[in-house]
Amino acid sequence: QSREAEARARHAEAAGEAYGREEIDGTGPYCLAERREDGTTVLTRKRDWARKGPGPALLGPDTIPPAGIAFVPYGEERDLLDALMEGRINRTREAPFWALGYLREDPRFAVTPAPGRAWSWHLGLVSGRPLLSDRRVRQAIGSAIDLGPILAEEFAGEVLPAGHIVDPAVLDALPESEPGPFSLDPDRADALLVEAGWRRGPDGNRVKDGEVLDLVAYVPARGPAKRMMTAIAGQLGTLGIAVTAREFEGADYWRALGTGSYDLYVMGLPYRTAGEVMRLGFASSAVGATNRVGWRDAAWTDLLLRQALLAASDAARRDTHHEVQRLLENEFLWVPIAHERHFWVDLVR
Repeated sequence: QSREAEARARHAEAAGEAYGREEIDGTGPYCLAERREDGTTVLTRKRDWARKGPGPALLGPDTIPPAGIAFVPYGEERDLLDALMEGRINRTREAPFWALGYLREDPRFAVTPAPGRAWSWHLGLVSGRPLLSDRRVRQAIGSAIDLGPILAEEFAGEVLPAGHIVDPAVLDALPESEPGPFSLDPDRADALLVEAGWRRGPDGNRVKDGEVLDLVAYVPARGPAKRMMTAIAGQLGTLGIAVTAREFEGADYWRALGTGSYDLYVMGLPYRTAGEVMRLGFASSAVGATNRVGWRDAAWTDLLLRQALLAASDAARRDTHHEVQRLLENEFLWVPIAHERHFWVDLVR
């Protein structure tokens, strides 16, 4: 349990029945006023709140908090855009990438970068599964994926292909200037599969000892992860790797990921530091939870992550995290797709 979570628990206990109505985590300007049946959450400004530091990130550092804010959920992109265009909402950070170009050209709106946590997308390869236990097969997959058309379709040119599993902009991440092992090389992918014993059968699919290289992918029933997995499956098909996708609705998807009964998944991950990514995604203690690739490496990964936590200086911590990241990238457990950027869209007139 994190120190932040422990502090919240202590505050909730101290606030008693007032928690959530008169205070939310104790430091912000708002308290909860109403939760409506349609999912809308209404906050009102505390009567005795006074600024003691930077303003809420939601509003900007110098903004006087308004008397109230309503958070309105929209399940579909078109519904969100209709509400924005009709003036029913004033601000969103969820506008689809394909709409940002149009919104920038519309004088009614201002589109500005939204600071906050990094958000990265990756293809996860479950190393504990028999078909992906051979590093050469994982590397072949990493060498076979052309991110260009995927990013153009999903992100409308608003992001660049990721060269590392962690956004180079965050604390302790490898710099962008250091090349990663990920690059499109179909010939290399084919050679790696042949070297690992997977040769094309009469139907073009890869076969080894009578077994077809058919990978199971778990995907949500809708959204960007599903669309990206569909595109990736098509590209792997040209290499002779079959992908069988199994779709899950809502919370069933996350429950299914807890089973580990899959080979591939696509996921977007929010985080603030490289160390956070590597502890959540690859520590042996997180297998079955946030370590969805089943990676267990007590000899190096776990040892280095502990050394980073105990590092005597910022430089030592950074260098140790760099060493872990290089190790993990060369195992091809995640194939990085994109480091996403978020934008605020404000109705200004």
